[in-house]
Amino acid sequence: MKTLNVGKILLLCAFVIGLASCGDDVYYTMENDDKKLCDRTWIDEYETEEGLPCTYQLRFYKDNQGQEVTTTYDAGGKVIIDRGFTWRWTDGK
Repeated sequence: MKTLNVGKILLLCAFVIGLASCGDDVYYTMENDDKKLCDRTWIDEYETEEGLPCTYQLRFYKDNQGQEVTTTYDAGGKVIIDRGFTWRWTDGK
């Protein structure tokens, strides 16, 4: 009876190890692509702790430049903060 239980445990361990080895390593299969990142506007809308609505925008350009725009709306109108930045792919591509 004990050998049957040990056999079941070993079979279960082999099954779990087999499933764990089937994972896809996204760091090697994912490629950096300017077409997917650049010339698009990435937008996030949120509220501040005071309840003011805000919009956060990121734009990446192919010349390794970018633009970050934060817009906050309040009773007096809106406040826009516009900043430029440089970027690069970490793998050098």
